Amino acid sequence: MPLYHLGEVFGTLTALNRTNDPNFTPADIELMNGMAGQISIAYARQVLTEQLRAANATLHDEITERILLAEQIRTNAERVAAMADLLQALAEAKQETQAVFDVIADWIMRLFGDTTLIVQLSSDMQNAEIKVVAHHDPDQTPLLKAAFSLPYLPITPVMQHVFSCGQAIVLLQSEHPISLINPQYSSLIEHLNPSALAVVPLRARGRIIGLIYMARLHPNPPYTAADQAFLQDLADRAGLAISNATLFAEAHAARAEAERANQAKSAFLTSMSHELRTPLNAILGFTGTLLMQLPGPLNTAQDHQLRTIQHSTRQLIALISDILDLAKIEAGRIDISPTMIQCQNVIAELAASLRPLADAKQLRFISEMPTEPVVLRTDARALNRILINLVGNAIKFTDQGEVRVIVKKLMNSEKEIIEFAVQDTGIGIKSADQARLFQEFGRVDSPEVREREGTGLGLRLAYQLAHMLGGTITLDSTYGHGSIFTLKLPANIAADDA
Repeated sequence: MPLYHLGEVFGTLTALNRTNDPNFTPADIELMNGMAGQISIAYARQVLTEQLRAANATLHDEITERILLAEQIRTNAERVAAMADLLQALAEAKQETQAVFDVIADWIMRLFGDTTLIVQLSSDMQNAEIKVVAHHDPDQTPLLKAAFSLPYLPITPVMQHVFSCGQAIVLLQSEHPISLINPQYSSLIEHLNPSALAVVPLRARGRIIGLIYMARLHPNPPYTAADQAFLQDLADRAGLAISNATLFAEAHAARAEAERANQAKSAFLTSMSHELRTPLNAILGFTGTLLMQLPGPLNTAQDHQLRTIQHSTRQLIALISDILDLAKIEAGRIDISPTMIQCQNVIAELAASLRPLADAKQLRFISEMPTEPVVLRTDARALNRILINLVGNAIKFTDQGEVRVIVKKLMNSEKEIIEFAVQDTGIGIKSADQARLFQEFGRVDSPEVREREGTGLGLRLAYQLAHMLGGTITLDSTYGHGSIFTLKLPANIAADDA
């Protein structure tokens, strides 16, 4: 007799008649049908029970998986938030190296509660300086500090292993042998009885600059792969912060040393300028007295020699003044005293001073200015020094033709600009040499330049003074045809520049 489940046969019910009558009675058939129905019902219940059990197991697995996923998402969110807070804390450490180490240790304690030791490696990776020793239990901290009482640690097998693999390792709970731990710290390890030890490299700019040692104590769970990945990410960001802080400290020290050297140079130049100017002024005075023939008459050769001495002495005094002014500018010791200046008067005084030099070379000295007064507020002495250098150079390097000084009033982004252009028909400057002109001693090395007097300081001084006045100096030159030096100054010097 067939057994049915959901319209399909899943088995049969077989009965043997052992009576003398070989035929089954209707009562027998009815009984067997009832038994077949009961078996089918029992079978259906068993199938449903198995299906329900399987569905429950699947649901349990899915719920467990979702709980783990939710826990992972929560942990990741917490770690992302913690990483953002850590980066903010590192930024607030204000580039102080020890403060950065302290912040890292504090956040490791917050996130993991693990005993922490952080060391910084020397540049040759032969020594490890202890920067932080921390324990979540303040009573245990003295023990740790006593164990690591020396400021430096020797390079241990653990360090060498991390150097070779370049990534975090975990001891005690993994395949890494406990023999990597330095024997001298075995008693400390036994006292702490950690469930695991983690060593994480602080990496920055392609090298390992330090290590973070972490001891996970019972009953905290062992380090997971996610923990190790997060720790390495944290250590990489911390390593970069430490590297930046170290570079900042080194740059600050170098800047302080440079400032001390600059101050020493300025003090030396100030002292030497006084010591040199005194005898040079005496030479000028005695030379002038001799040229006036007060002690007695001079022959032609004597007069020529004395004038040569006088000219050379004046050049030396001018050179000393330029060097001293440059030193003062670099040291920030030149004060700007703005006053109202009428440009027509400045150019008239400049022409009266330098026109004789142009006349001596038979050069035309031309000035072009607006008919209405051009007024600007700036430092008169600095402006005069700039223009004397620019116009003096134009006359020096022009053998024929003219030197032209052009004054214009311009508007630039609603800001009034006064432009002084010094144009000459001189030897001009090659493009390759133009960048050197505004450097110290930046003279062009060519025969037509070497035969003329100068040290290469004048343009550098003019450039620096223009910058102090809030202005610029630019150059437009064609070799063999002449040059145009353009000074642009604000009509009213800003308070910050002054």
